[in-house]
Amino acid sequence: MGVHVQQAQLLAVGVHPGRSVLRHGRQASASPRARRRRRGAWEDGEVPPAVPVTDPTAAERIRRRYPRSWFARPAGVATLAVLAAVVLAWLLWAASSQASPPVSGRVDHYVISDDRVDVTVSIQRPDPSVAVSCLVVAQAQNFERVGEVRVELGPGTEEQVRREVPVQTFRRAAAASLDGCQVG
Repeated sequence: MGVHVQQAQLLAVGVHPGRSVLRHGRQASASPRARRRRRGAWEDGEVPPAVPVTDPTAAERIRRRYPRSWFARPAGVATLAVLAAVVLAWLLWAASSQASPPVSGRVDHYVISDDRVDVTVSIQRPDPSVAVSCLVVAQAQNFERVGEVRVELGPGTEEQVRREVPVQTFRRAAAASLDGCQVG
């Protein structure tokens, strides 16, 4: 038994090769002209008029089944607006405080030997009158820390300082990095 290449695609979207569209239920036998007559005057997107419910028990049942929307209440909308404003203010504060850290550093280059790594780091601090400490880390090929040294910079006059840091390792390192700098 063979399957035509297009057959699975036609059936997947509900189109049969002999008919334009597959229909189910009442619409299966209705012609397009009969379906248009059945739709009435509301086919242009108009909303049919609401039918008033005169039975009090039916009205109560409908009210319980379809409660008022939470967003239709003014207090709910106001609460949501205040909450959104607080979240937006926190987001702006967090972004601005992290955009300009008090100190930053980077590894310029390093030279690896069997038992040590000579690392050159550049540390930048906008306020040179504060003390800074940075952690220089040597890592093996499997990312295990094989050595680390804390670099301390006291108060000075230069905003950007470049230092040569020797890091002793207990086995051969593959890379060196700066694990972070902090004020104090």
